[in-house]
Order: sequence, then structure tokens, then C-alpha cells
Amino acid sequence: PLAAAAAPTFDAVAFLTPAAVALDGRPRVSLVSLNRGNAPVETHLHDEALGLSADVTIPPHAIASFSWSVQPQSDHPAAPLPEAPRHSHPPQPHPSPHPSPSPSSSPSPSAPSPPATPPPEATLASRLVDAVGPSLLRVLLLASRTALLICVLAGLGSCVWIMSRCWRAHLALGLSPAELDARVRLPVGRAADDADEEDEEDNARRTTYGGQRKDTSDQKSEISMYEI
Repeated sequence: PLAAAAAPTFDAVAFLTPAAVALDGRPRVSLVSLNRGNAPVETHLHDEALGLSADVTIPPHAIASFSWSVQPQSDHPAAPLPEAPRHSHPPQPHPSPHPSPSPSSSPSPSAPSPPATPPPEATLASRLVDAVGPSLLRVLLLASRTALLICVLAGLGSCVWIMSRCWRAHLALGLSPAELDARVRLPVGRAADDADEEDEEDNARRTTYGGQRKDTSDQKSEISMYEI
């Protein structure tokens, strides 16, 4: 970049940018400056590489632009003459100087992208999976719901059976021993009928002589056991 020497009172924004190549084939540089002060400002621009050496006066409250043709890398640089007159513009509230765009920086139109290749056709296996997948999913969902319902019903049945057993045990705790024995064993009336039948059979096998009973068979042990 070119160096710009200015006085302390110089409130300006100065920069040099390469511009388009002139008709004579020599490159050009441009200067855009903003002077916010109340007095004109004089500055000297010097750059050996470009062969530029010029005095610039910037009017007060104005934007000035300058342009020169230069000869870079010259063995005997000469002070170039200004190629364009100075331009003054009215001050702006918020100036924002921008360099002139170069032709090389302009975006080149991008080439159209090739069309996307269509996806290959689905194979027979993938088609089969696509066709069977939803139905298989429905079957699995129905089976899981059925299994869950069976488990719930089995759990309810087990709870009812356990509650019934507990209720029976609760009722048995309030019974007397005789009532509990009658519930567990045969009823009392049926046991008495069986005892009467046994007495009739024993009396048929006995005869009485003089008020004494004698055995008429060889069942002494059975009769004695019954009497005991």
C-alpha cells in the first residue's frame, strides 16, 4: 500500500487501490480521501515500487478522488502526471468509501451442475420386505396385546383364588373344634348311621341265655374289641 503523510489536523480516510488498466497499457492507482476539517489539507504521496510521487490537496468538508497512471518496477521512476482531474463531493453524514471493483474480482458464472442420477431400482428382496414389513408389524403388535391380556386375566384369577382361600381361613378361625372337625371330616349324622348298622350286625351274631350273651361264632376277638 502507498504511504500517505498528512498533518495532525488531517481528519481523513485515504487509501490507494489498483484500478482498471488504462488504454495505454499502464496500470493505474486511485486515491479517495475524506476531509472533515474546516481547512484544506495538503499531503504528499510517494511509492518507489509504483513510481508514484505526487502532492495532493483535499478541500475541507469534501470527498476527493484522484487517479494516476504509474510505471511499476522502473529503474528511473519519474513523477507521473495526474491522469484525471480532482473531484469534490458534498459531505455525507456517514461516508463509507469503497474501492472500485476490479474485473478479476467479479464472480464468474458457475457451470450448471450435472443432473442427479436416479436411484437404482429396488431389488426383489427389498420389495418383499417393504410389502411384508407392515403386515408383520401388525401381527406382532396384535400378539403382544393378546399376551398382555392373558397375563392380566391370569393375574386377576390368581388374586381371586388367593382371596377366597384367605376368606375361608378367616371363617375357620371363628369355629369351635367340633364345628371345625365336622367341616373337615364326615358329617355327624352320617357317622351315627354307620355306627347303628354295625350294632345291628353284631346283635345278629349273638344269642342271649339267662340274661347272658354268648358268642355263636368264632369272632370273639372282634366282639371283645367292639365291647372294649
